[in-house]
Amino acid sequence: MQQLKKIIRNTLLAIISVFALFMVILMLNGKYNFLGYSEVSRFSVYFPHKAGFFKNSVREEIIIKSLKTNIFNDSMYSINYGDSCNILLWIIRQNQNVSMRTTTDTIQKILKSADFAGVFYTYPDSKLTIKSKLFLHDFKDIFVSFDNCKEVQNIVNNSTCQYYYLKPGVIYLTPNGNKNYDIELGLNTHSDANFMVYTMNNKLYIFLLYYPYKIKISPNALLGIINLPLT
Repeated sequence: MQQLKKIIRNTLLAIISVFALFMVILMLNGKYNFLGYSEVSRFSVYFPHKAGFFKNSVREEIIIKSLKTNIFNDSMYSINYGDSCNILLWIIRQNQNVSMRTTTDTIQKILKSADFAGVFYTYPDSKLTIKSKLFLHDFKDIFVSFDNCKEVQNIVNNSTCQYYYLKPGVIYLTPNGNKNYDIELGLNTHSDANFMVYTMNNKLYIFLLYYPYKIKISPNALLGIINLPLT
């Protein structure tokens, strides 16, 4: 009888432990999904920036394909421009101390994420993959670095804007002298690309202009359509 009670007790404890572990995993997964980016189904009201970010001469060629947002009110737009050209516009609002280094990357290497809490996104054309730190970013002293990128040209380089023309592989943003990245952009295409990180009003703006196919892009293509002060 004593042995039977022991078996029953151990069985109940095992069931309770498995249930508790299941609940923890469920809660963490729900928390991560809650903090991560989710699709906005009706997003036209979220884009008053159409006139502000892009020049009047190109507004008719700008089509917003999708929008993802998170609880920090960050916005991630997938945009079509002109004849099948794609633009990522990512606006991150969650930091009050945004600054940028004016040094450029000279040694390309693979970096590790800032913490284990990474979120992965793939855009509709399956060419662009984004890895982002899940929780609040620290964007003090941002440094742009690269891995497996070719023909990197740093066209604009100042304390508010880093603008590059390149054949992209992986692009990293690392903050505050850290060796680990907060944001990674991976572009699976042989096309040239324009990449820009821009700070204004303690917000971080990330632009990436590219074709999903091997089509030549001008080094100043993005500069020709955006309406932001670069000096």
